[in-house]
Amino acid sequence: MLKELLSLIYPPSCLHCKSSDCSITKMLCKHCAFDLELLQKKECCSLCFKPLNNYESTLCSACHKTKSFPKIICAFDSFGPALAMRNEMHHTPRKMLAKTLAAFLILQYFTVEKTPPDLIIPMPEPWINKLGKKESVNTLIAKEMSRIQNIDMLKAFKCPHYFSKHQLRMYLKLNSSFTKHGKKLVDKRVILIADVIHSKEPFTKASQLLSGFFPSSIIGMGLVHLPNAKGA
Repeated sequence: MLKELLSLIYPPSCLHCKSSDCSITKMLCKHCAFDLELLQKKECCSLCFKPLNNYESTLCSACHKTKSFPKIICAFDSFGPALAMRNEMHHTPRKMLAKTLAAFLILQYFTVEKTPPDLIIPMPEPWINKLGKKESVNTLIAKEMSRIQNIDMLKAFKCPHYFSKHQLRMYLKLNSSFTKHGKKLVDKRVILIADVIHSKEPFTKASQLLSGFFPSSIIGMGLVHLPNAKGA
C-alpha cells in the first residue's frame, strides 16, 4: 500500500529515458534495461578494455605504444543506461543502486577472468564528489562487491589534493594505517574499483604503490569509460 501511495505522489521515472513506465522499486524501464549490454572481451583492448576499431588486433593503438600495467576491465561503454545509473549514484547514493552496479562489475569480471579475486580496494575520488556523502561512491560499490563475494575490502589510498586526474597521479599515497594490513596482499588477486575510467594512469600509480606488498595480480575495474570525467 505504501509503495502504491508513493508512486502516486512521486511517479517513478526511468533514470535514462525518463519514461514513467517504471515501477518505484526499479531504476530503468524495460526498454532501457534491455539496452544494458556488457562490453565483450573479444571486441575490446586486452589491456585497457576500450572498444577496438580493428578486431584483428588485441591491443588499441595507445596500449601498443605503452603496454603499461595493470590490466583494466570495464563493464560498459561511455553512453546509455549504465552512464545514467552511474550519474544517479553520484547525485543520490542508494544502497540498492550500489548493489546493482556491484553485481554488474562482478558479472563482467567473471566473463573475463576465471580465478576469483581475493581483495577489493576502492580508488579515491575528487573531494568535491564526496561533499554531502558519508562515503564515496567507489567505496559504496566496493563494499557491496565485497559483501556479495564474501571477500575483504580495504581502504588503501589517500589523495588530499585530488582535484583532477593529473593531481591523482601526482599525489596518490597509501594511507598511513594501511601498512599494517599490507600482509593481506601477499599472493592475493587484488581488484581496484572505480565508477569511471578516464585513463590507466591512476590505476598504474596505485599498482606501483601496492606492488611492494607482493600481490599475485592487480586488476583495475570500472563501470564506464569516460575520458572527461573526474574519477579514477
